[in-house]
Amino acid sequence: ARGARGVGVEYDQRFVERARQAVSDAGVGEAVEILHADALGVDLKPATKIFVYLVPAGLRLLAAKLADALRRGVPVASYTFSLPGQEPSDVLTAETRAPECRLWVYRPTR
Repeated sequence: ARGARGVGVEYDQRFVERARQAVSDAGVGEAVEILHADALGVDLKPATKIFVYLVPAGLRLLAAKLADALRRGVPVASYTFSLPGQEPSDVLTAETRAPECRLWVYRPTR
């Protein structure tokens, strides 16, 4: 069978419930799991793609894990803020969003 599996990690219980409801409403509950956890404690090794939406302080804390993922061949995308110490492959903006709402795309370094 083909298909993607998604795992979301959220620290704030209120947002966990909202995310789980959105997953349910979209009918993708069998393919998406939302964890109530600290992203710093989550094992990123099983990931084949990584998307992060964190403030710069959070990105700094995860920088080593994200750099390791890139070295393993895992692409990383970050919404709004760039990854510290990494050069993006692309920086994308949507015409329907404010210019500061960017998607920073990092392709593997290997």
